[in-house]
Amino acid sequence: MYYIEISANTCTCKISINGLGIDELDAKKVGSVQYPCNTELIGKGNKVAVEVMPASIDLTTLNKIAVEGEVKKYPDNGFIGPESGAVIASFSLTQTIEMIKANPFANIADLVPFKISAEFDSEDAPSLEDRLIKAKPIENAEALKDWAMTFRSLLEKRDIDSLYALYEPKLIDYDIAYPAQKEPDNKIWFSNWMNNKIFPQNPFTGFSRDIIDTKKWCDGRIWEIYLKGGQPLWSMEGLEGKRTKIQIYVGLVDGKIKIVR
Repeated sequence: MYYIEISANTCTCKISINGLGIDELDAKKVGSVQYPCNTELIGKGNKVAVEVMPASIDLTTLNKIAVEGEVKKYPDNGFIGPESGAVIASFSLTQTIEMIKANPFANIADLVPFKISAEFDSEDAPSLEDRLIKAKPIENAEALKDWAMTFRSLLEKRDIDSLYALYEPKLIDYDIAYPAQKEPDNKIWFSNWMNNKIFPQNPFTGFSRDIIDTKKWCDGRIWEIYLKGGQPLWSMEGLEGKRTKIQIYVGLVDGKIKIVR
């Protein structure tokens, strides 16, 4: 299993792999993230990219800001932690910061966000390049809003069969990426998950078309659908007053828009 592991200080980080945004790290003081990325691998030439925004634009912040990252490989079902796994690639913000500090004429505001990256191969793991690199792009953003309204209607009707048809490509990709964790029957698993976990938390369906927003990833092969203000399209009441949020990423599967991540 491949993981992207990042620690940061005095900044926020937007992290992507092979053109797909996977996580954001808010480290205005100190923070870290550990992300399993098998579903985003393409075999040769995987690229991790991180956009770094300092907590403030001044020299004091430059003396504090830090970003260190690694791509690590762990054995299936093995221990995952700092002292285990093999480092496949690493990346750091240190050189960028030192170059800026050495230039007395540097205008920090013109240089942000800082960008760092690393490349690595994963030929021993299943490739999802058909989804990330080779898939046909979605070119009509309005069609994505139509899809979102259909998704809302299916949630309201609690139409598990139709929801499963939209969600199945994501499960298939996860089965490819993590074969050791494959469920015996995805449709049964999905039905149990919806009936026992999702519907009891009352999915939010009170949104209208005019507040649906989209973001393009992978040159339009994958799109994120969410609500304006950064709220997820799919959310539930959750436990203890905390909302459960599920991000929605869609792509074309056999010519139809479906959930792929």
